[in-house]
Amino acid sequence: MELPYCDRCGDTVVGAVEHAYSCYFCADRTRAYDRARSAVRYSGVMTEVIQELKYRWGFWLIPDLVEILYRLIEAEFSDVHYDAVVPIPLHIARRRRRGYNQSALLARALAKRLQVAYAGSWAKQVKATPTQTHLTAAERMSNVSAAFEVVRRDSVKGKSLLVVDDVITTGATVYAFAKTLRGAGAKAIYVVSVARG
Repeated sequence: MELPYCDRCGDTVVGAVEHAYSCYFCADRTRAYDRARSAVRYSGVMTEVIQELKYRWGFWLIPDLVEILYRLIEAEFSDVHYDAVVPIPLHIARRRRRGYNQSALLARALAKRLQVAYAGSWAKQVKATPTQTHLTAAERMSNVSAAFEVVRRDSVKGKSLLVVDDVITTGATVYAFAKTLRGAGAKAIYVVSVARG
């Protein structure tokens, strides 16, 4: 994405900033993850691409989207070692309705590309949250509070994790998930997404 952006969550900043900067969302909260970055804005053709993957079984898009994520990691996290790649979990009820978790599909393919362990079973979403599409940032944060649970605490403890999502909007979901991983003892948490809303 274009510069400048928040040093922690990677969201772009309006105006000229010539120093390390934390946006209001990040400055107002404890550090759940070390850094988050997104490859592109969730607009134009990328909106169609993500929706094709998310709602219309667009699995044919995965290789290209994983390549985008891989290039993002090379550019932004080349100095970081990961023990495992972890997808944002999807509640079982929503996964059954949709038929799959698009973040898990991306994470599995990315883990293979990075030659790192895929940790799709280390955590789960335990709270069935309503869709966040039309919620404000504050409502989204409340919506995902206590939504996640680490199943494999022994696996998470002391590990450096790469969390994968398809799109980050307000950051509430990745923040809540990272906070859960941190609470289970994760040493470092980095987040990547294809797009940023």
